[in-house]
Amino acid sequence: MENPFVTIQNDLTTIKSLLLDIQNQKPLSLNKTPDDHILNVNEAGQFVGLKTPTVYSLVSQRKIPFSKNGKKLMFLKSELLQWVKDGRRATTVELDLIASRYIKSKSKTNQVA
Repeated sequence: MENPFVTIQNDLTTIKSLLLDIQNQKPLSLNKTPDDHILNVNEAGQFVGLKTPTVYSLVSQRKIPFSKNGKKLMFLKSELLQWVKDGRRATTVELDLIASRYIKSKSKTNQVA
């Protein structure tokens, strides 16, 4: 029968080796897209074209997507890109087209009634 202390020592060596392998691996991230780079405040401001104080102001108003780890603010590039897309305003040409479609639809319902 093998010495139990030798067995325990071998098991501990194996566990230590596995833990070191895990520690040296890059962390897996769920739902991560190629644009999911983590940006700091300065990088986020440069990415969306805003000055750093403006970014801090938007964070305090909770108008820009952000994460916080302790006191450090972090921004996902993909979330900032979506935020910019969501803030898009229609051009005057697009508004004219929407208005003319609305007027046409109302004039058809008035003719039926």
